[in-house]
Amino acid sequence: LQRIDEVNARLYPIFGGQVFQRADDKLHEFGFAPEHVSAIVLNQFEGQLDSGMFMRALRAKAQSLGITIRYGSQAERPIETPSGLVVNVTTRGQKIPFGARGVAVCVNAFTSELIPEIEIVPGRAQILVTEPLDQPLAFDAPMHMGQGFWFFRPLPGNRLLLGGGRNLDFAGETTTHMETTSNIMGPLKKILSTVILPGQDPRIERAWSGIMGFSDDHCPRIEEVLGLPNVVVGFGCNGMGVARGYRTGQKTAALLLERSHIICY
Repeated sequence: LQRIDEVNARLYPIFGGQVFQRADDKLHEFGFAPEHVSAIVLNQFEGQLDSGMFMRALRAKAQSLGITIRYGSQAERPIETPSGLVVNVTTRGQKIPFGARGVAVCVNAFTSELIPEIEIVPGRAQILVTEPLDQPLAFDAPMHMGQGFWFFRPLPGNRLLLGGGRNLDFAGETTTHMETTSNIMGPLKKILSTVILPGQDPRIERAWSGIMGFSDDHCPRIEEVLGLPNVVVGFGCNGMGVARGYRTGQKTAALLLERSHIICY
């Protein structure tokens, strides 16, 4: 809060406007518990997207280009052979070898399972969604709090998505296990009912977890794999894949085309 002017000065050449501004007048309007929330900062350039719609559009675009997407398959580390690269993929209990001139490994947090020498560390996030709320939400934008470790956003049907809490157990959440745990879900539910929606009794519709990929310098990993010609690794967006994934994917594809000498028309 004390350095908003400094941060805005640094960001102005990029955005051409004031990025952050205090919006404490919204405290009462949004209905947050005043004993827990003392200030609100607005970022006028931040938005949100429907991740389900985003993935459907991506799949449709890939299919229109003749790309086959195989879900529910387990890939192994690429192998160099005299005739090129081979990736063994197990699908429906059957192992199928795929040959390729170049391979991009873009499994983010699961990179260490295929290419352990590339240091991308998993970080789990646990998320819940409420049933339709009895009272309409007073805000219509994504929110972050607690240094960004907690995030929430409204969903269609007057529901609320809330996730985070990795900072409560960094060691325990450095995992690729897709499950929820009481030591994270408990605080999430408490924040929901005491900070975000005080005085209400929100019911939980469902909960799940997702795995992010983190690097030691908070920058994506876009690099060749030593000892495996024409294999590149991309990703490790450090919890910001929606914002950084597009450019990271572009750079990964460009590196793969360059290293494998594939001409793209």
